[in-house]
Amino acid sequence: SCEVNEIQTAVEDIGKPAISTAVVSYLRSHPDVNYVSTLFGPLLIGVPAAMKAAGLDIPITATASGAIALEDVKTGKEGWKAVQNFGIEWGLQGLNIAVRTMQNEPLGEETLTPEVLVTEKNAAKISPGSGNQPVIPDAVKQYEEIWGVG
Repeated sequence: SCEVNEIQTAVEDIGKPAISTAVVSYLRSHPDVNYVSTLFGPLLIGVPAAMKAAGLDIPITATASGAIALEDVKTGKEGWKAVQNFGIEWGLQGLNIAVRTMQNEPLGEETLTPEVLVTEKNAAKISPGSGNQPVIPDAVKQYEEIWGVG
């Protein structure tokens, strides 16, 4: 029952005032908004500071986080409340889907990967900037077994 609204942006606007201005303007005209979220954390560069300057205290989340967003969740900085962290399994899963599709093989559920929701409670366990960490410690070995290599 949660309503979702989108603000369209262009890649070339990342880090520029256009995104911050659009978000703050939207939030001012929609005071019932409870969260600001994005697919990619870098899209919100500058947005937390602009929200703070506008007196807007709304939690921020991201699906694909970056090192900055992870660190901000860890420290509770600028309204960041949660981000999703993808392990190396996502790349392996994509490769598996591509190869199976090219080979006309069915996709199985054995390669579905978990996602880690990072909040201030578990952020200390995630190392920003260290690349994609595995969510499943032996994921590469499992994929090698599925593919019959290794």
